[in-house]
Amino acid sequence: MLLKRLALAPVALSLLALVAFSAGAQLDAPAQATPTLPPGGVYATVTRVVDGDTIHVSIGGKDYKVRYIGVNTPEITFGKNEPLGKEAKNYNAKLVDGQTVYLVKDVSETDKYGRLLRYVFVGGTFVNAEKHITQCALSYSLKLDTA
Repeated sequence: MLLKRLALAPVALSLLALVAFSAGAQLDAPAQATPTLPPGGVYATVTRVVDGDTIHVSIGGKDYKVRYIGVNTPEITFGKNEPLGKEAKNYNAKLVDGQTVYLVKDVSETDKYGRLLRYVFVGGTFVNAEKHITQCALSYSLKLDTA
């Protein structure tokens, strides 16, 4: 399943960094590799950042609301103002606002609110994982997108 393969990427990168560090390698100038994106995705332009785990994108001139799969950040919408919610939104905006992103579907098309459920990539960054690495998100305690 795509989720399992993508979830291992941060672990593999961490292990590589640890091995390089323990071998005395310089880590301040890593080689830039072109990431291999999962097949079956679609490119979109981010038109608005709603909060730390939801964005609006334009695909073919049509607006879609997108929820990151496996990411849950503090709420700041619908009258909620949870601690660190604004920071999560600002970090999300820094990563993706106005950018061309690559969206990959897993099992489900949408959630119960009609938002597209997607893995999101921008440049060489897997945004769903980046939010966990930087501790801007909590893993769902609910089931992930496994239908």
